[in-house]
Amino acid sequence: IGVTIAYPGRVNTKISVNAIDKDGKSHGVMDPGQANGISAEECAKQYLKAITKRKPEVFIGGKELLMVHIKRLFPSLFFKIVSKIKPT
Repeated sequence: IGVTIAYPGRVNTKISVNAIDKDGKSHGVMDPGQANGISAEECAKQYLKAITKRKPEVFIGGKELLMVHIKRLFPSLFFKIVSKIKPT
């Protein structure tokens, strides 16, 4: 059995549009981060490629993945940057 864990970044789906608020009503708004994300097809393609190569893990996304490297190399800088990012 092979296992590949995927860490997707921003993927352009309608999950934020279809999300339900505290009252059980549809959120109805596309998250700007998701709107600028990679397509679901591209995400699936990258995931399948990693599975085929039997990689244990794969990071999928765009420029937001730079934060993964910043966290590993410069943790204090990472937390400073993250504290200034508006939630989506």
